[in-house]
Amino acid sequence: MRRCKQRLRFLSFLVILYAAGACAQPAEPIKIKSPLTKFDTGIAITPRNFPTHSLEDVDKAFQMAAGLAGHAVFIYQWHALNMNVARLMVEKSRKSGLKTILGLSPTTLDQGRKELDLPPDIRRKAGARVSFANPLIRRTFIKSAGALAGLHPPYLCLATEINFLALQRLNEYLHFASLYKEAYRAVKQVSPETKVFVSFQWEWMRILDAREPHKIKSDTVQST
Repeated sequence: MRRCKQRLRFLSFLVILYAAGACAQPAEPIKIKSPLTKFDTGIAITPRNFPTHSLEDVDKAFQMAAGLAGHAVFIYQWHALNMNVARLMVEKSRKSGLKTILGLSPTTLDQGRKELDLPPDIRRKAGARVSFANPLIRRTFIKSAGALAGLHPPYLCLATEINFLALQRLNEYLHFASLYKEAYRAVKQVSPETKVFVSFQWEWMRILDAREPHKIKSDTVQST
């Protein structure tokens, strides 16, 4: 039972929070009646009537989140990263008393996380050289990571479910692993207090370890 509870806490900590757009300052957190209890974990927020939600819908979603958890998680696909939205969400989280976990996804959600999810202008410039080995793509990713670090979030995830890329395109994953190390250093220069990491799908991570046991150490990315 204890292990199950620990795993539940870990998974809920990485849950995706979909909340976008400008919002008015929320009221006091909504008090949730028993049997629900407030946990020091992350929570997914989807405003009522999403994606055609109103500002009131978003405010109420934040109020409920503040009554249930201690962290708010925002995951942005790289191609659609909007720093104005990210900045607003960080500010709103702080006003709600929630610690912010920001995430940047450089791989596509609709293609099994095996393709690069590039900003449109970078995709055009990259042409046929769509790879984490491309210097242009590497510089742009580091710049995006640094911009998010400039918001000084307590936590910053620089890839989601990245082990799916490792299973399907191992060489490309290794290119990302080296890029992550550069981005990690850049983030720490901007915001030393930010905890930097990647997220993964647990079962598939164990499969990868079984397939390539001698590469566990070299394939591991740093997180602190």
